[in-house]
This record gives sequence, C-alpha cells and structure tokens, in this order.
Amino acid sequence: MIEDPRFRAEIDWCASSKGPETGIWRGQHVCVAEGFSLNDAVPIDPGGAVVRNQLTSKHSAHYSVLNFGFMVLHFGGFPHSVMCQITRHHDCSFLVQSGRYTGKRFLAIADGSAPVQDAFYFRPPGHYQDRQGNRYEYTEFDLAYDKGESVASAQLYANRIRSGWAEEHARDQLRSNFRQNFAVAGTLKNWFHLLDQRSKADSQIESQALAAMAMDCLIDFAPSLGRWYKFNRYCKANLAP
Repeated sequence: MIEDPRFRAEIDWCASSKGPETGIWRGQHVCVAEGFSLNDAVPIDPGGAVVRNQLTSKHSAHYSVLNFGFMVLHFGGFPHSVMCQITRHHDCSFLVQSGRYTGKRFLAIADGSAPVQDAFYFRPPGHYQDRQGNRYEYTEFDLAYDKGESVASAQLYANRIRSGWAEEHARDQLRSNFRQNFAVAGTLKNWFHLLDQRSKADSQIESQALAAMAMDCLIDFAPSLGRWYKFNRYCKANLAP
C-alpha cells in the first residue's frame, strides 16, 4: 500500500447524515410497519439490523436502502490523476479545487519557499508493475529528475502568471502530478460501489490508498455497516448490487 504524509481524508460531519444507520433502518422499516413508521422504536444496533434484514437476507437482499444514509468526504493532497479517476463515478457528486482560483502553492514552489512535495506528488523509489504484470524500477535518479521537472513546470507557470496570463491558461505548464483537493458526496450505496472498484488489486495504487482512507472513514461514520462491508466486500472486486 502506497503511503504519503500529505494524503488526507476527512468526514464533513456538517454535510453528512446525522444518524446514518438509524436513518437507513427507518427507511427500510417503512416497508414492514403497520402504522406510521417513525412512531416505532429503533433497535439498539440499527446498522446490524439493516445487515440482517436487507444486505444478507435470503428473501429480500438489496442495497437500495443504503440510499437513506449520506456521507461527504474531503480528500487532500492526492495527485490530479486520482481526482480524475474518482470523479468518473457518476453516481456521486463532486466539488474540486479550481485551477482558475487557486495556484499560490505553485508560485511557492517556483520561488523556493516551499518543498516541491507540497504541490506535486511523487511515488517513492522502488519496484512497481503495470496492469499486465510487467515489472520496472523507479530509482532515486528518476525521482530527482521528476522533482526537477516539476519545479521547472511551476516556474513556467509563475512566469506566465507574472506576464498576465489567466490562471486556467497558465496551468497548462504544470505537470500532471500536481496535487489537487476535492470533496465527494454520496449515499452509502454510492460509497460501497466506489470502494468496490477502487480497492481492487489492479486499481492505481494511489486510488487504493484513497479507498483505504475512505474505508476507515466509513467505519467511523456507520460502524456496523462499515465493518460488514470491510469484512464481506472490501478488496474483493465485487460490484454492489
């Protein structure tokens, strides 16, 4: 698993469901309640009840009830390529750090007031392989070269900005390994589906790192449902029904 100290994943508790497992249980309880369902007592472990009655039921297993719980995560420090991959999940909603309104971090790299790793991501030297299993080595020399090229791209960006270019035009000078923050909003069904895909062994390793951090957040957010998902589906490459 790739690790980077600048990667971040945090729950936005203000934007997320206040009691996701209770809300999901109440939603599914509508189907079987004789009276008005909100009048009925909630079980001690509503998430566990959802697992038993919906996710693993032999007669009525389905995940649609998970749409009654909503989680927003903010991600920081991930490379632009990861943002592009994650925002392909059309069932979630996204807000992304703009290249038109932000760019001071690249100016700091250009003038040497911040380390290049603050604004650009680099894999650590080591042995890697592509999706076909072909192995290669990323050396210290390769890393030094990439750092130099990233600094040079930031300097080109700074020169264009100082010349009066628009930010969205000047950013064409940047290497694609620049870091970009973004937020993802989705129901728990959406998150199950996203994690199904991005925790796969052949997913980009930085996306796997994001999935691992999102998995931890999911357990914090909805403990019973999160733990069930991690044990039964995480890293198993199954698409959520």
